[in-house]
Amino acid sequence: MAGKDITRLCISSPGVFLLQTLENILMRSGTNYLERHLLTDEVFVLLSGEARLVIGCDLSKTEMRIGNIYNVKKGVYHALLMEKDAKVLIVENHNTSRDNTEYYYFR
Repeated sequence: MAGKDITRLCISSPGVFLLQTLENILMRSGTNYLERHLLTDEVFVLLSGEARLVIGCDLSKTEMRIGNIYNVKKGVYHALLMEKDAKVLIVENHNTSRDNTEYYYFR
């Protein structure tokens, strides 16, 4: 699906600064979008290295711990920020695709 304006979807006016700050963080990490899956949750497990998840409309950053399971509920915007040496197991339904995922692309 086409990119949507996340500020209208889930962030009030005070959140615009948060979004701009997050955009800078994500762009420096090599990520230029947030995504959300409309039909299914997505699970992440950090196997090695360092990684962070940006989750939800409050754009909270979660430092991942090796071996912990992180479940992002369907419909929740998120991004995975990984260091070069990180390995992350990602589990999603076999039918998860661009057809049932929405993206918010930064400039």
